[in-house]
Amino acid sequence: MPHWSFVKKAVLILFSALVYGAIIEGCQELFTASRKADVYDVAANVSGSILAILVLRITENIRKRKAIKNSSK
Repeated sequence: MPHWSFVKKAVLILFSALVYGAIIEGCQELFTASRKADVYDVAANVSGSILAILVLRITENIRKRKAIKNSSK
């Protein structure tokens, strides 16, 4: 995956979070008596992934700017 663009990696992460969340919620609905599936839990998983991707992108940009600034000295 190192040759993938940041956007492709982000899409893979978001898709994985969506699928994983849906599977977990489905299992809770099917295999437990005290838990019910909740679409908001899946949305929370995806939202957390989006936030993590944004933080990663921002820190990556800051690191690149510092590297450029330090190389020009």
